[in-house]
Amino acid sequence: TRPPAALAVGVLAVLGLVGSLVMTLAHLGLGIAVLDALGAGRLVVPAAISFATGTLLYALVAYGALRTRRWAWVAGLVVNVLAFGTAAFPIRSWISVVAIAVSVAAIAVLLSPPGRTAFRS
Repeated sequence: TRPPAALAVGVLAVLGLVGSLVMTLAHLGLGIAVLDALGAGRLVVPAAISFATGTLLYALVAYGALRTRRWAWVAGLVVNVLAFGTAAFPIRSWISVVAIAVSVAAIAVLLSPPGRTAFRS
């Protein structure tokens, strides 16, 4: 059975993956109604590359956490600290706040005693 902390980290990584994928598409200029009002509906290649990289990193963390791989603890911590930093400095909109909340939740689970032990086996 999968430890609940590993499941939580995996689910949070899937949320990060979906959010990063949506932001990638928005910065490629595809119309996404809720993001167009924020100015994200135009082509911004560096941002699209950054979000695409985040999508891949979150996919890696999701896979590792849902398979309870030992390396997923470090990968999850690094990816979520990076996501927190890029979302928080500077905060651009409510979307940044959502990304911060997901990152902080994942970091909290990873640093909790159950989170630390979930990936040791």
